[in-house]
Parts: sequence; structure tokens; C-alpha cells
Amino acid sequence: MPSSELYFFGAPTYFRQFSLAEPDVLDLDFFAVLVPATTKPLYQHVVGLHAIAKEEKKCRFAIEDVAPPSVDEGYGFFGLVTPCHSGLFLEFQPQFEVGMSFLREGESGRLAFGLGSPHKGHDAYRGCSGAPIVDSKGRLVSLVIGGCQATNEIFGVPLHTYRSSIVACAMADSAPSG
Repeated sequence: MPSSELYFFGAPTYFRQFSLAEPDVLDLDFFAVLVPATTKPLYQHVVGLHAIAKEEKKCRFAIEDVAPPSVDEGYGFFGLVTPCHSGLFLEFQPQFEVGMSFLREGESGRLAFGLGSPHKGHDAYRGCSGAPIVDSKGRLVSLVIGGCQATNEIFGVPLHTYRSSIVACAMADSAPSG
């Protein structure tokens, strides 16, 4: 029988990136949580109030899985959009994209990925911010932060540039207080 464990996230860590060449400041509000390697997160499909129809493994990324983008790789992401209240539950529609390619890293550090199919419009992706962008080897490269329908692109945060900061913040949050 599966069991549950409670992990405290701590306060979100805000990263701010700026440069003299780029007047816009990029604010990021993501955080990492350290959990034992033996933890196997599950996604549960619930039926009614008390029944679980099926369970699927959720992906858990280790800090070693963070990789820089490459023009020689294929990319994709999976997010949940269109939340709707359905009785006692909040339901979401899955949205996934595959066949993406890395195009460039902008001066602000934002990564641009070309979609493998036509952009579906912003409403189709609303809520996908923070979805992991992974390469064909399953490595975590970026988190979705936006897109452009006119250029058929999805934009992401270059996680490899924040890797050491993520580790330092996660370690600080998990350190015993006293």
C-alpha cells in the first residue's frame, strides 16, 4: 500500500538576472526540494471520493540531470492547462509538445525553442509556465516561461546557469535549524 510523506518547501528563492546590455530584468521564482533518492512520486487518477483508478510514476529530476541546451538535441515539455472546477476536484487538461529544437540563447539569458508543430495560441499553453523542458535523453534543460505565436517559439529559463545557486538554496532550506 502506498504511503505519503510530508516535505516542507521553505520560502521560494527569487533569482534576478540583469545586464547592462539588456535593460529588462528577468525575475524568477522557482525553488528546489531535496528528497531522498528512494522517494518515488506518483500521479494518481482519482475516481469519486475514495478510489484511485490508476497510479503513474512522476518524473523526478536530480541536480545531475540538469544540462545545457544543444542544437543537436530534440526537446519537449509537458504541462497542465485549463483548470476547471468539477464538483469536489480541480481538473486540468494535459498539454505536451515534442519535436522541439533549440534555436538560441538571448542576451537576457532566455532560451528560445522552435516548436515542432504550429503554435496553438497562448490560451492552449496558459498554465504551462514552469513546465520542464527536457532533451531526448531525459535531461532537464529549462523551465517554460512564455512563447511567441508569430515566431512559433517557446521560451525557457537556462537552468544550467542557476545550477550551483539551486543546490546552495536547496541545501540551506534542508539544513537542520538549531
